[in-house]
Amino acid sequence: MLDREKATLNVDCRLEYIDWNVVKYNDTDGNIGEDLWSVVSAISFRPNSQTVIRLNYRLLKQRDILLNPPSMTDGFNFRISTYF
Repeated sequence: MLDREKATLNVDCRLEYIDWNVVKYNDTDGNIGEDLWSVVSAISFRPNSQTVIRLNYRLLKQRDILLNPPSMTDGFNFRISTYF
């Protein structure tokens, strides 16, 4: 790959779900909100074992404690890392 013998290309996908309050209200027996879910996809290129060039995309939906409609956040993240 790109004239490098040990270069690698990785594709990743991660799914996340967190419910910060799994209990219910004592008075009303209603659900407590404050949960989130996220999908993260990434592609990374390693030209050698000590360098990584990575592009992430994350889609995040989060509800507040009152169970209002979820707010949505998304964006790209570009990183270059080297280890020495």
